[in-house]
Amino acid sequence: MYADLGLTASQEDADTVYAAHCLHVSGMTRLLLRDTGAALADLLRVQDLVQELGIADPAQIRYDADLAEALVAAGDLPAARHTLAGARRRAQDLGRRGVLASLDRAQALCHAAAGEFGPAEELLNRAARAFERLGYPLQRGRVLLARSSLEQRRRRPARANEAQAAAEAVFRKSGAPLWEPARPQGDQAQPWLAGLTDAEQLVAELVTQGRGNRDIAAALYVSVKTVEAALTRIYRKLEVRSRVQLMALVQKDGHLARR
Repeated sequence: MYADLGLTASQEDADTVYAAHCLHVSGMTRLLLRDTGAALADLLRVQDLVQELGIADPAQIRYDADLAEALVAAGDLPAARHTLAGARRRAQDLGRRGVLASLDRAQALCHAAAGEFGPAEELLNRAARAFERLGYPLQRGRVLLARSSLEQRRRRPARANEAQAAAEAVFRKSGAPLWEPARPQGDQAQPWLAGLTDAEQLVAELVTQGRGNRDIAAALYVSVKTVEAALTRIYRKLEVRSRVQLMALVQKDGHLARR
């Protein structure tokens, strides 16, 4: 990965600012690939470097919205909201319209994860209008991806697919194939994951690997209480009561998928 090469070079040159930029790119890439734990690790390192450097302008290294998005994916909504609140104050003070639009996109994901669909819709509309005026096509595409995620949570698959297709069209036109989201293959879908949020899927997958709550919390950079709350929701949605029953469900679905 070029971001890793850039990070190595910046560390050799003791260039902390460039290191932060490289880590931001790495974090965005891992976020796109749904490697939430690694994305969080990179973006939290960016946060540490920005604080160490005393950078107050959120437009200088625009990582805040991506960090908040990674925190939402990990299921840590309080930390995501705290990140957004601090960045929004600084962006408003400096009049950073592009940063504010990105924060609106990330804030919409927070609302969507909390089931607050109306406010999420309003923020996405505002972000889309802002990026249209600013002429940022890739950011408009990311808003469309967030809209697709929102529609999935609202259980509107047709609208979710429509938004995803629109995002793909924006990325293709912009010559940015990396941003085109991979569509899940029906034959490869795991039935037991149906109905779980992205964060819940991550926790459930780690549970089925035999990992304990503390290990999962460390891997996802969240608290043990966050993992426990996610497990409670997972058990309720999948109608199981324990790790043993969850494992039995996975084995059953795996057996049926192979038939």
